[in-house]
Amino acid sequence: MKNTAIRICRKGVFLSSILAATVLTLFTACDSPSSSWEEPVRDYFDKYTNTAAIEKIDITCQSNKDNSGATCIPSDGNKTITFYLRNPRQYILHTDFSEPESSTDVQVVQDMQDKTIIRVTYSQSYLQDHEGGQQIGGTIYLTESETLREFDPYSFSLKCNTPPPGVKGQSVQSYNNKYYVCFYLPTSELVSTRHQNDTHTLFINGSPIVTGSAAELAAASSPQPSTLAPVGNNARFNTTAPNGYEAFFFDTNRAVADGDNIRWDIRLEDDDGFKSRTVTASTIVAPVPLTISGNDVLTLNEGEKNTTLTATVDDGSIISSCEWRASPDGIVTVPSGAQTSTTANVTASSGGVATVTVNATL
Repeated sequence: MKNTAIRICRKGVFLSSILAATVLTLFTACDSPSSSWEEPVRDYFDKYTNTAAIEKIDITCQSNKDNSGATCIPSDGNKTITFYLRNPRQYILHTDFSEPESSTDVQVVQDMQDKTIIRVTYSQSYLQDHEGGQQIGGTIYLTESETLREFDPYSFSLKCNTPPPGVKGQSVQSYNNKYYVCFYLPTSELVSTRHQNDTHTLFINGSPIVTGSAAELAAASSPQPSTLAPVGNNARFNTTAPNGYEAFFFDTNRAVADGDNIRWDIRLEDDDGFKSRTVTASTIVAPVPLTISGNDVLTLNEGEKNTTLTATVDDGSIISSCEWRASPDGIVTVPSGAQTSTTANVTASSGGVATVTVNATL
């Protein structure tokens, strides 16, 4: 069982206080200016009260650093990057985005409700075309829409590269009195557009087992044992893999012994240094950590009153069904009854704080 709190709030409450405090500080600093610095102060005020400029970039979607330290975003869906402006005059801006390869699949839009925000949205198809660490950053040029006055451009670096998928269904089994670590290898995903140019390494307990293509990884499996017996409270491993996966058997060459509490950590890593999530197979099965991810702040405004929550099991176990609940009633609505989907669409109904709970069946 996992809980997450949903806060229903109204935006813009603190903005005027912050601006007032800032202006007060500036005028206090300018009391009785001397002629030696009067001109720089005038320029400073002109810059910060009459011009617009991008001052901050916020990458709220999943991002990772590659071996070179470059920031990369994945191509598992459309991705939006948010830029925050200094825009005291509330200029409506015309934006041009100069990128390494121009594309209609990249949209740059100023928020007309909050003119200090510009969003750059990359389509999934565009990101998939630029997988493998290609540069998708560029320069955003700002022009005041009525006077065509140009403001300082903003350049940023960003690449597209998706971390490898993780293995799943891991468990420890015994065969001929030896421990076998069994799991499902995501072979179909490894040959998809996102990863087809990558070379992957399978690590077990930090040691590289095999490096190569998806087929080479799968071929490194030990021969499938004729019988498998679950160890401790592990479930029996199903040698028939789910669609898109192949069963992998790792012979640990370690004899089974009563009371053993041994674990094997499993992950994939590509040649850019990106790692999949690490999953653990253990002779003693511990309680499974369940995570709810998604935006936990909603407003009652149209377009901002919905969010999607996703339930995941941190060790890679497979969730067969979920049941979502919200308490107290009337603040948010969630799907009713058992769901085969691990996601829930949450809608704000009234102000307040609600707790969303999910029960997952593995």
